[in-house]
Amino acid sequence: MTNLNASDWTLFSKTKQKHLVQPGHSTTLQCFTPDDGHFKVFWLKLHNSSAPVFVALAESDKTGIIVEENFKDPSKYRLTWNKLSFNLSVLNIEQTDIAVYYCGIIIYNTMIFGNGTRLSVFVWPTLMTIIVVSILLSIILCYFLKKHRAGNIYLPPILVFSKYAHAVFVFLVSRLSIFQAFRKLTQVKM
Repeated sequence: MTNLNASDWTLFSKTKQKHLVQPGHSTTLQCFTPDDGHFKVFWLKLHNSSAPVFVALAESDKTGIIVEENFKDPSKYRLTWNKLSFNLSVLNIEQTDIAVYYCGIIIYNTMIFGNGTRLSVFVWPTLMTIIVVSILLSIILCYFLKKHRAGNIYLPPILVFSKYAHAVFVFLVSRLSIFQAFRKLTQVKM
């Protein structure tokens, strides 16, 4: 067996450093660990500038996982430990899950942390936002079409394909808005 210093150990996190997830969806944060030696691996959750919250801990020579009470809900969190990786799955993501999650290892009485993964929630624009933006764009297009017809500015032919260009634009944007709203309403939660 080779003697290794704590500086020889590295954690490999396969998850992106910034992870955008839609509300209601799930994600898995992965942490790969050394393949030999005795060590402990853990997950911490750091929300804003508050104190880190312990999530879970596993030991290289044991099969069980020690999980903090707030993370024991199987409908919300899943932890998997297979001696080479310690993965944290966050299910049905909501605003309270926004944080930086750190994987760490304790070896030779030294704590080593990974870079951390920032979990962020991405919310699609609401239908009202899409409608307001499409109306504003229509007004801007109408303004430029009026200027073009008066001979004050030049617009590319694609924007002036008919005297009803703004109506066609509004029609297309409204169809897009309806499609996005329908997609959001029919989206299946994973």
